[in-house]
Amino acid sequence: MNKIRMASLAFAVASVGIIGLVGCGEGDFVANAVNEANKSNIQRVANCYQMFQMNTPGYKGPKDLDEFKAFLSDPSRKKNLEMMGVDAANIGALFVSDRDNEEIKIRFGVPGSSRGSNDPVAFETTGVEGVRLVGFTSSHVKEVSDQAEYDSMFEGKYVADDIVNRDGGSAPQNATDVGKGTGAGAAPGK
Repeated sequence: MNKIRMASLAFAVASVGIIGLVGCGEGDFVANAVNEANKSNIQRVANCYQMFQMNTPGYKGPKDLDEFKAFLSDPSRKKNLEMMGVDAANIGALFVSDRDNEEIKIRFGVPGSSRGSNDPVAFETTGVEGVRLVGFTSSHVKEVSDQAEYDSMFEGKYVADDIVNRDGGSAPQNATDVGKGTGAGAAPGK
């Protein structure tokens, strides 16, 4: 099993609420994997989006920001959010980019699957020095400087191709990732 899939499994376990491992000697591994996958608000928003998908019948993303915030404000999510570095008492701060201090734009209603997904869902508004970060539901973050590519991602026309597509087939490797974000899923078959 490759490193991406192993890290994906660790993140997926933590994301969907199986935090019980913390008391069973596996806590450091899980905590480290979750921390590694949540280094910025772009990653956190994208990972929270995936958590929403995995906890929703049909794996559909939130329909709007109110639904997303209500999901994250549920007291049962507090432990997950804390592990991800999110202040459960200040959910609004999650939706502001650490880099440009502007509101993170979100694509709502994006479908996932039981195997996860690799869809762009969290977008820096301005970015830094002409480069905006885009967060994927697989925990990847991509630097984007091309306006057409950014627009394609935000409009849902972009086909992520850096892991595996939803039907299980291999996909070419050409996405540029930032940092060591880990993936938890498959690329869309759009």
